Amino acid sequence: MGFENLHYAKLTKDDSTGITYEAPKAFPGAISLNEEVQSETAKLYADNRLWESMEIYNESTIELVVADLPADVVAELCGHSVDATTGKITYNANDNPPHFCIMGEFLKGDGTKRYFKLLKGKFSDAGLEGETKNESPEFKTFTLNATFMPRQHDNNYKYVVDESSTNSAYVAKWYDSVEDAAGGGG
Repeated sequence: MGFENLHYAKLTKDDSTGITYEAPKAFPGAISLNEEVQSETAKLYADNRLWESMEIYNESTIELVVADLPADVVAELCGHSVDATTGKITYNANDNPPHFCIMGEFLKGDGTKRYFKLLKGKFSDAGLEGETKNESPEFKTFTLNATFMPRQHDNNYKYVVDESSTNSAYVAKWYDSVEDAAGGGG
């Protein structure tokens, strides 16, 4: 139903020794998020029927639509350099986007919220888009695309929790960090 409180946090370490993220930053203006999960299903047939099946997660792609896309946020998400004096962003063919976690919440039909964190993804450049004014004013939105994958450290790729009367303290800290003290989301 509703989508709000979009945040992002840069992943700075993901290896066999652990996981580290920078502090989450707010990304106001969330309009929509569409995640498509790509997985493969292996099937084993025995005794003339399906005996067993297994699904393997490969990756997720998202399309994220926001009301505003500040140039400095694009530079950060896509790994471009920013001149501190002029604010000029330089796009270089050798730029390599860092990994990020994105997090937010959806309003469910019963009035409670579903919180999510997509743990390790890379954004691709949004490109430039615009058109001239015409007789009817129109709002312009911005679309970002990203590919998410499992983390190397633990193979986790997403956290989801539904708000309830028993976990209000937990979800109240959802945006404080990507990982909580117990190693799980929130």
